Amino acid sequence: MHMMILRHYLQWISLALLAFSLSACATVQSVYEGAPSIFQSDNKTDVNPLLKTLRALDLANDREAARNAYIQDMIAVSDRICEEHMQQIRHDSLQWSMDTETDNGALEQQLKEAIRLRDSDHITPNMTILSIPETETPENTMANLLIETIEATRRLARIQIKSSMENAIRQYSLKQGLLDVQAYHRSCSVPYAAAVVARAGEMTAPERNASIEDLMQLRQKLMDEGLNTRVVQQKIDALILDH
Repeated sequence: MHMMILRHYLQWISLALLAFSLSACATVQSVYEGAPSIFQSDNKTDVNPLLKTLRALDLANDREAARNAYIQDMIAVSDRICEEHMQQIRHDSLQWSMDTETDNGALEQQLKEAIRLRDSDHITPNMTILSIPETETPENTMANLLIETIEATRRLARIQIKSSMENAIRQYSLKQGLLDVQAYHRSCSVPYAAAVVARAGEMTAPERNASIEDLMQLRQKLMDEGLNTRVVQQKIDALILDH
């Protein structure tokens, strides 16, 4: 059902993005600006406090544990910021407008008249091949789809980061972890979610198979460690069902 709605609204993604960019909601830049000092540094002081923190991580007795604690702290901060950002997306979607295509000209009028004249035919009310629940507006559906995409993307990313943090520093450096957290934080945005939605609709068979293979390897690793694989399995199922 989600994939049907996804394809039906791909044509409106650019409009939604335009509305979002013109609204007062947070951008990726403003999200960073609203972050606490854990994401920022003070270059006015003689000793950069962020640099001091990074050096302390390098000098820790257990560098892996120190790295993991630092990454987990930043993920927690990102999650709090993202929750506020998703609430803003819901709020701003009320200002989006997708009514410009409700009247499709002469053909639409002809169809309406033909349907009216077939008053004796049996039909199933409100059930067509592309039916959309009347309780949802296109704007609401689009906002919900983008938010669901953000949440699903970040759930899977947290699992992948957690798996990576089990590696030693030489295999998963602090910088690599910071890059992953940066990507994780940036995923909480309308442009990123729209790109994921569009990408899902145009993924080639080899790309889909490669993604499924990567996810199956991750699932096996989680199973070997006795961890929950539900989120990874859901992603696998979604890729298979969309084939």
